[in-house]
Amino acid sequence: MTPSGASTRLRAKGGRSPAIGLSVLLAAILAGCGFAGPTLTDPSTPVSAPATVAPVATVAPSAGTTLRVPADAFEPIGPGPDVPPGFVVSAVSFADADHGWVAGSTGGDGAFALETLDGGRTWESTQVGVYVAPAIALGSDDSVWVSTACVEDEPGGCVPALQRRDPDGTWRAVADVAPVEIDFAGATGAIAVVLPNGRRRPDGTRVPVLQVSTDGGATWQPPANPCGIAELRGITTPREGEVVVACGGTTAPDGTASLDNILLRSSDAGLTWTDVRAPGAGNVLPGSKVGLDIADDGTGLWWGAFTPAMATSDDARTWTALDVADGDRRIAGPGSSIGGGAGYLGVGERLVWIADSEHWEDRALFPGGPCCGG
Repeated sequence: MTPSGASTRLRAKGGRSPAIGLSVLLAAILAGCGFAGPTLTDPSTPVSAPATVAPVATVAPSAGTTLRVPADAFEPIGPGPDVPPGFVVSAVSFADADHGWVAGSTGGDGAFALETLDGGRTWESTQVGVYVAPAIALGSDDSVWVSTACVEDEPGGCVPALQRRDPDGTWRAVADVAPVEIDFAGATGAIAVVLPNGRRRPDGTRVPVLQVSTDGGATWQPPANPCGIAELRGITTPREGEVVVACGGTTAPDGTASLDNILLRSSDAGLTWTDVRAPGAGNVLPGSKVGLDIADDGTGLWWGAFTPAMATSDDARTWTALDVADGDRRIAGPGSSIGGGAGYLGVGERLVWIADSEHWEDRALFPGGPCCGG
């Protein structure tokens, strides 16, 4: 997700609700339930979980590793003038009120990236994979980064890939990793990835970990786990060199869970971390699958399942609930903050423009279709 007015932001999150069943199944897939994990060129040892959650100041990655480029990457098709039939949005990112991208899938039968230059009124689409696109982000050089994932044991040659679209419109696969979240601010990029040898939840699915780049995505630090025994829920890069992660949702072996959430901030590209929760706020950010995006002016959005959409104007110190999504009947899945309190949220089938903390309007409608073969 970066200066707020520059083309440097984007990410993907999802929720669950009977009212938006199409987004639910897709969100579950993107959270790690059913796509192949990434492979690193020089795999590090499995990431261990620290004994305590916060504050954490022990992450000191060794020399950066280079992600391997897929040997048989998907060749993008497009662009086209229309929204693909049955398209379900899983990620959204805007550089300003008019120019932005969304990523998603046509029911699990094709991954697409869509660009708009008029605030969601018209779109040009490009097929970037054969299954789903769980994350997308704008780079500081007007590049676009897209994650394309595969279902486990998917036939037909689906290759997980982190893809980059250069300013001249050329697409290329840059790594065989399918992040569940991506964000950039200047040369600093952050991805949340699911590693084959990573920590697992009680249900067997893998917990995402964090990797950071300081050279525009050319190399990435080894996987880190700043959340400790909690789980990485969301990432954002408000400014170059700065990363904020949302942690929460610990699950005990007996199945009992805690929904408490914390925010950790790093001002040195992920080397050390500080707890930035508002004092006395308690469980102000309850949620399960959540996402956040903070602009360089300190304004931002928070969204997800079992939590209302919320806005901050003081760099995540305090949050105010928004009526646009209550986290129960109306769940905000993806989102993007562009600064000044403005941004976009995907709420069910709608792409909603947030003018400020009190006013919003529908900008696009994605009716969707049967998801993932169902």
